Amino acid sequence: MIRLHNTKNILKGLCYWVGYKSILFNGAQLPELSIHTELWTLLNNNSYTSKYKLIIKPEVPYKEIKSKISLNDTEFENCIADIVIYKKEFNSERNIQDIKEKLSYIIEVKKYENNNEKNNLKGIREDIKLLKTYKDRNSKDKNVEYYLIIVSQELFPSIFFESGEQVVSKNKREKIFPLKKKSLEQVSETLGSKIEEFQYEYVNKNRTIRKVELNTERVNQVNIKADFISAIIVKV
Repeated sequence: MIRLHNTKNILKGLCYWVGYKSILFNGAQLPELSIHTELWTLLNNNSYTSKYKLIIKPEVPYKEIKSKISLNDTEFENCIADIVIYKKEFNSERNIQDIKEKLSYIIEVKKYENNNEKNNLKGIREDIKLLKTYKDRNSKDKNVEYYLIIVSQELFPSIFFESGEQVVSKNKREKIFPLKKKSLEQVSETLGSKIEEFQYEYVNKNRTIRKVELNTERVNQVNIKADFISAIIVKV
């Protein structure tokens, strides 16, 4: 089970943010680092509940992650986790400032590049391998979860989704994506590594988002230019 707080809104927020930026920059491809930054912002906006507070840190070297293990070898040399999240749980008898941070999530982020299916698959496999290796080394800590978040700006990520189909809606032919989830076995086989679960959100041309005209400060409703934008979270 994916336990990351407010996962659905975070994934949906990433989709709409990518759509908005695509319009603002006339379809230019977004760098992966900008997606890291937006994800960090969305996570921070959902970091506080009545039971705990999340401390969200970007770009943390694996050797500097505060966990129950120490990495003294070269296995994680130059490896940086995109986002590391620690949790401080509220306690009625103690001030939250006195409670020690506990490692809760390690997240890698991958941009699904256009027209580069081979490299997409290679990059996803490398990130999953990295997360799994650390997970195995830290296997005594059952409270830590490991996620890969994959964001596509245009390319249809066929690893995870079924193909789209044409349907008639309101006397107009529109392309929709039924998004029947493939079995975990199929996805695991494609990735060459077992995954526990995945969840997704998507938007397409039929959805609208707000476009802000910077010069006039005018806000318009416009169609998303990309055929398909998705955000997928994979639990490894």
